[in-house]
Amino acid sequence: MSLGPTLRTVFAAFLGLVIVVAALLLWPRPAVVALVPEPIIDPRIEAQDVDAGAFAVDERFAAALTGHRGHVYFGDLDDVRSRGVLRVLSRNSASGYFLYRGVERGFDFEVAQQFADGLGVRLEMVVAPTRRDLIPWLLEGRGDLVIAGMSVQSPRADRVRFSIPYQQGPWVVVVPRSGPAALDMPKLSSTDDLGTVALLVRPSSSALARLRALGVPGGLTLVAALETLESEDLLDEIRLKHKTAAVVEERVARLELLHRSDLQIALTLEGDDDAGMALRKEDTALAAAVDAFIAAHKGTPDWIALYRRYHEDRRTTAAGADDRRRADKEGRLTPYDEIFRSAAAHVDVKGPGADDVPLDWRLLAAVAVQESQLDPQAESGFGPLGLMQLLPSTATENGCDDPLEPACAVNAAARYLARLARQESAPWRALLPRSDVAGVVDAGFVRVPADPTRSVALQDRVRFALASYNVGAGHVDDARDLAAQEGLNPDRWFGHVEQALLLLEKPRYYTTTQHGYARASETVAYVSEIQSRFDAYVALTDRR
Repeated sequence: MSLGPTLRTVFAAFLGLVIVVAALLLWPRPAVVALVPEPIIDPRIEAQDVDAGAFAVDERFAAALTGHRGHVYFGDLDDVRSRGVLRVLSRNSASGYFLYRGVERGFDFEVAQQFADGLGVRLEMVVAPTRRDLIPWLLEGRGDLVIAGMSVQSPRADRVRFSIPYQQGPWVVVVPRSGPAALDMPKLSSTDDLGTVALLVRPSSSALARLRALGVPGGLTLVAALETLESEDLLDEIRLKHKTAAVVEERVARLELLHRSDLQIALTLEGDDDAGMALRKEDTALAAAVDAFIAAHKGTPDWIALYRRYHEDRRTTAAGADDRRRADKEGRLTPYDEIFRSAAAHVDVKGPGADDVPLDWRLLAAVAVQESQLDPQAESGFGPLGLMQLLPSTATENGCDDPLEPACAVNAAARYLARLARQESAPWRALLPRSDVAGVVDAGFVRVPADPTRSVALQDRVRFALASYNVGAGHVDDARDLAAQEGLNPDRWFGHVEQALLLLEKPRYYTTTQHGYARASETVAYVSEIQSRFDAYVALTDRR
């Protein structure tokens, strides 16, 4: 049987296709390496999932820089000023203290910052595990005072001294307004009706005594909430619970109701509750300073505006009310966390006699917030650019041709910081009068070679690197020289080299140094602020 012209054409085409495919399959080919594109990270998206396990954190770095947080200190106002740090105990909450886009925020935080600024000391926020721990931690010396909206009638209040009130307001009973839990919720017209529902309240709350004193017919059903929960967390607890209401501060309830419609205030308990700052009884001078601060500021237009910002303004309170944006809730610090993690994992902070210790990504985050407030397009009038505020020349030297591109800038900054830390890793060579030792003359002194078996402590290497990042390594070297001449320790930052650096603002000193005048006050504040921010980042992310 013969095929027609059309079928012969189709058959020939098919046979040709088979031959071509077979040839391609059998032809020898070079080995091919599959290239998997790196995931594109859009830093504008704030709700990215962070794979914390992708870049494991070496805790040696954080342990070195935050080891001071485990120390206990007792002492009054003079001791706080001598240490240069005010440690404020608090709790993470929607209005009091939280972290948003890498920046510490909250009413209690800003009040604490103003007080610390007035004392001329650095603020260190210390977050207790529960509200019940606040007073014990204070008495154990883990903090200098408590600023956490604590009622002066709280349990254990007799063990401490309270300031004059800095906040006041009643307690309210909040119930579901919509959803399954609202369907069978009894109407609460007066406090006598409270016996018809279960009341969720923390055992450490001063509201507990007030509820028991109401004399509700038939008694109350009180449900003890976990002490780890804040007042806004109690409101989440009642959404799905049968006939259960929450007892919280009115200011917290109204803040939450700005951003949700599933709850409502059913009753307001009679009488305001005073919230004060708690101190140890023996710290009379610090207590007097706190009272004077509150008396001078409370009720002023600035104080009222600050209170409204964190309790009444719908736009500005959104950050604290949205759990997805808060580091203490989700473990995120900034929109650039993945970039910081990746960059830090590839550089080490190392010196003579020291082990390799990877840079901690949280330090890069702290530097970025300090430098640019997380603006990748930030430009300084003095030349630095981008998220990490690098000079174009510095960026290029560290492998980045575009400091306005976040990943490029962060990787360059990580390399630069690590290099600066390595440069400062050797103990400073002692300076002795020229007549004592023969050697290279330097301004009337000679240098004694450093001991190669010793190295500067990791935490001080990093602080020297931060100072160099801000003011230049030459000025830091001058300050270490001056520290040795002034009888300070040239291998320690706080209380030693930082004090010597401040001398570079005085002609008597800077005219004798190699690099001259430095804007030292700015640098001292820079290192302190990054240290405080890093402390907060570690505390918040370690609590995940």
